[in-house]
Amino acid sequence: MTKYDTNWRVAAVVATLFAVETFLFIDWIPDDAFICFRYARNLADGLGPVFNLGERVEGASNPLWTALLGLLTAAGLDTVKTAVTLSLVSSLLSVLLAFRLFDLVLAAADSDGHRSAGLGRFLCHKTALAVGLIASLPMVFYATSGLETHAELVFLLLGAILHLEARTGNDPRQYFASQCSFLAVALIRPEGVLFLILGAAFVVFGRLRGTGDGRRAAWVAVIVPLVIYIIFFSLKASYYGSVVPNTYLAKPGAGAGYLKPLWRGWTYITRFFVVSGLVSTLPFCAIAFADKRRRYTCVFLGSLVVAQLAFVVFVGGDVLRFDRFTVPFTPLLLAVALIGFVRLATTKPIRLRGFSMAAALVCAALMVGLNGGRVQRVLNKVCYHDWMHAQVQRRIGAYLREALPPDASIVVNEVGAIAYETGMITHDMIGLTDATVGRILYESYHRYGVSGSEWSVPRIADYLLSKQPNCVIIPSYSRIEPDVHEAVGRRMHPIWEGVFTHPDMARHYRCGLSIRIHDRKYWYVYFRDGFQAAGAPGDARCMEVHEYPERR
Repeated sequence: MTKYDTNWRVAAVVATLFAVETFLFIDWIPDDAFICFRYARNLADGLGPVFNLGERVEGASNPLWTALLGLLTAAGLDTVKTAVTLSLVSSLLSVLLAFRLFDLVLAAADSDGHRSAGLGRFLCHKTALAVGLIASLPMVFYATSGLETHAELVFLLLGAILHLEARTGNDPRQYFASQCSFLAVALIRPEGVLFLILGAAFVVFGRLRGTGDGRRAAWVAVIVPLVIYIIFFSLKASYYGSVVPNTYLAKPGAGAGYLKPLWRGWTYITRFFVVSGLVSTLPFCAIAFADKRRRYTCVFLGSLVVAQLAFVVFVGGDVLRFDRFTVPFTPLLLAVALIGFVRLATTKPIRLRGFSMAAALVCAALMVGLNGGRVQRVLNKVCYHDWMHAQVQRRIGAYLREALPPDASIVVNEVGAIAYETGMITHDMIGLTDATVGRILYESYHRYGVSGSEWSVPRIADYLLSKQPNCVIIPSYSRIEPDVHEAVGRRMHPIWEGVFTHPDMARHYRCGLSIRIHDRKYWYVYFRDGFQAAGAPGDARCMEVHEYPERR
């Protein structure tokens, strides 16, 4: 092992600490993950990549992740447990790869391929930033979520590492492996195509001016993954009839006539940098670009960071908790900051090594302190709320699976776990998996700046109840009179209230079950006239649900 090799003992210790952290949130699976699980199970059952049979709607924006879960489900594995396990393994692997990336930026070569000397002593800097990374709340929070977040990060880091190794070793053939990793990112997430294009651009402008076998290998590295992605994208767009996932409509990003998401996205990023402590590393990222020997590394990694930031701003951030979209760029940004710390420590004639080390420790301590405080808040408040939802929705879905016939249909707001547990046709009020609702919401945002406008609410309610569902689940922020279908003001989202007050609800539906999830969330389960669900008496009964009360 040379001084340029990753210290795997230290990396293993940091990864172990991270693994311990992840068990804080081991029970938390967001409802959106169950949407992906539903697609995966339908795929495994031979129904195709659909949410509802016969409806080609791209409600899951992680095709490669969904396909992998579908394949493993078809092999007999439990979808939920498999997804959680894969996301956990991916998160641990991402920590180890981050260490490898940190090592590479220290050993970065200049244009002539000569490595910098004497960099083995910067293990303290690497370790400090790695500890800051594993303290990041989004990194920990989504490690066992069952989502594709860390799998995307694994391939992104692997692509960056292989690209830098190819440049350091002057081996154009290794660019192909790098571009294949970026291709995997593009197949996992829609924004991954940005990394694929950026990687190709760096190969084109950096290595295609050569001759012979190296030039041909570089061309193959650029063209083959791009062609594969174009074929995949064309097939997907043809199958679903849309070039963007339906989630882009339901949670609208920016458009020519709708720029409000840009401000939301900018606020999302700015707030994250402040509350996570990552803002403290930005001055050192700026210093990094003064290091001529590693400038290519800074520009390359910086471009990947900027691509992710641009995507976040364009789509207006994310509705899921705790900055999920920041996970891909955090280790890349810390790698650039590491170069800044090294540059500061090796500046001549003034030696600032001690100050550089102290600054790295302060940045890490700030990230650990701020994120630790957020973790404590999450455990005491937010996760109580979210865990309740995940557990309650699965329990309600299991109840409806027994109470309703297999060919029944359901209208609900949180569509993932209910649909996954029941296996029934399920329409959601917020349009994540319904193209019609998604288009209405997108147009409402562009016209009025909100989802629940006077224009969109009646259209969504008319559409959903025209399906004549056997069951309608109405959420509320407080207790209501379930059989008095009148406006309740701020106790409901306008779309929920639009369905609740629709004339068909009073005419054709009766409340068969009221569910008190916690003090600020109630569900009212309505059954269509002429249909009596098993276990639901004629008069509404209340199911009290209190999961994880000790976490309050």
